[in-house]
Amino acid sequence: MSCKMKKRVLARTLAPEDIRAGMFVAIHGEIGEYMPFSVLCGDAQWTAPELVRVRWLPHDSDVGPRKVIEVCLPYILVKDQHNDLRTLDTRRYNLVRVSESFAQEAFRREARKRKRKRKCKRNK
Repeated sequence: MSCKMKKRVLARTLAPEDIRAGMFVAIHGEIGEYMPFSVLCGDAQWTAPELVRVRWLPHDSDVGPRKVIEVCLPYILVKDQHNDLRTLDTRRYNLVRVSESFAQEAFRREARKRKRKRKCKRNK
């Protein structure tokens, strides 16, 4: 009996200039810039305020592959598995490229789920 293993594919971090229409991407991290607490409360002596950059993981609603529809840097237009369009700012989001097979499977599963929901609504 032979057992075939699927080839392991890793998501690859993308530079904004490497993003092209038609490729599949996912949000790997989000970046926010904030004023330090000491500047806001006046605890520190006056110095030139510097923004603090904070990186965090995406929210559960942001996880999943997206298909790039159009690119106009620093913005990209993407479509997710729910067919929702969204504009992403590449200065705010760290993006990774995901394999086409992974993305298509995610899109396929979501389409099946929507189809089942419609079927259940009709039967009620």
